Amino acid sequence: MHDGSGRLVVANQVYEKLLGLTGSELKKISPRDLEARFKERFREPDLRDVEGRFLFDSGNVVEATGAGQVPRQRLFYRSTAPVRDDRGEVIGSLVVYRNVSREIEIEHIKAEVLRLRTGMETPRSFARMVGASPGMRQVYRLMKQAAESDITVLIRGESGTGKELVSRSFHFNSSRKKGPFVALDCATIPTTLIESELFGHEQGAFTGAETRRIGAFERADGGTMLIDEIGDLSYDLQGKLLRVLQEREIQRIGGTTPISVDIRVIVATNKDLEHAVRAGEFREDLFYRISAFPIVIPPLRERREDIPPLARHFMKKYAERLNKPISGIAKAAMRLLLQHDWPGNVRELENAIERAVLLETAPVLQAGNLPPRLSPVIPSGHGRSASPTVLPLAEVERQALLHALEVAGNNVTRAASVLGIHRATLYRKLKKYGLARNRAGR
Repeated sequence: MHDGSGRLVVANQVYEKLLGLTGSELKKISPRDLEARFKERFREPDLRDVEGRFLFDSGNVVEATGAGQVPRQRLFYRSTAPVRDDRGEVIGSLVVYRNVSREIEIEHIKAEVLRLRTGMETPRSFARMVGASPGMRQVYRLMKQAAESDITVLIRGESGTGKELVSRSFHFNSSRKKGPFVALDCATIPTTLIESELFGHEQGAFTGAETRRIGAFERADGGTMLIDEIGDLSYDLQGKLLRVLQEREIQRIGGTTPISVDIRVIVATNKDLEHAVRAGEFREDLFYRISAFPIVIPPLRERREDIPPLARHFMKKYAERLNKPISGIAKAAMRLLLQHDWPGNVRELENAIERAVLLETAPVLQAGNLPPRLSPVIPSGHGRSASPTVLPLAEVERQALLHALEVAGNNVTRAASVLGIHRATLYRKLKKYGLARNRAGR
């Protein structure tokens, strides 16, 4: 504990040992000298390594030393609280340091155990994939046929269909499952960095290359490499990728020696590569090299029978994660899920269920907690002969408000949550359309 001027008032024995001075010696030190002593023994961590208010022990204090032994580092979390007198005025500060080195080590061990456990999945189980529609059964059959070979596989499908999940399943159900799985998404990496990410570079190869970098191909040696969104790869890099597929050799940027890589390559895309070839945007020779074994993942709107099991899978996943006692999905909610076209496919469905679980307070997932975009289209009349009508924007908004209030049991707070807007905003809109009378949830 320090007084208002920063001078040490009291410290326990552990703190004395960390600074290498007795309590009486520490109390005699000026705040400036104490700070200097502290900086000798501690250093602030690099925020790329840890987050929060942490301090590294410099290693000057160790429990045991030996010839040539490097002092071990320890990581401390520091928290500070003001000390007040009986009038509430601040008269000093209390500082607590907690050694969290062991806790972080345990978390690293847990992560490694999880990685190893994932790599020991039952061969050909495909247990993490959900769906039993004819389209997905065909995907499973093709996966089993190709899993044990090293043939390059082209996975095609719209965004959100689960192309990376299929690739991971390939890896963990193949003879390479004990090796690494490395995924690289060409759509998310700047063009100026993609070559270095793939092939790596030598120190000094270009401005900013201060150290050698090992690329994705080398990291995947002995395992599987996924090149996602290959349609976004530049034309020049397409030629280099073709040489890797043919020769199983790479060369780092700035390097002069070819490096052999033992990898299985899987590529994925949501683009029309045939059109890209005709347009001169994608190499024809590379297209034929990667398209020998194509697998097409059907969009969710073409396998609606998979929506109920997928929805229940995601409901269970997020209910457990959020510690919510949700055990089912209401029929009205499932009806909305089945009639939606899902342009974002499985990813969109998962996001919709996650949102609904977060908002749900009942033991069964209700339709009112699904995203508003899943609400049915408003027809112009009744019966089968009714045709869709383009309504004025104000009328669409008014009917959307009425629908939200209906599914929310006339509760304004819950209706605002369903619509994804603030309650005050909803009140303004209700007043605008003359709908503000006799509403609950104020």
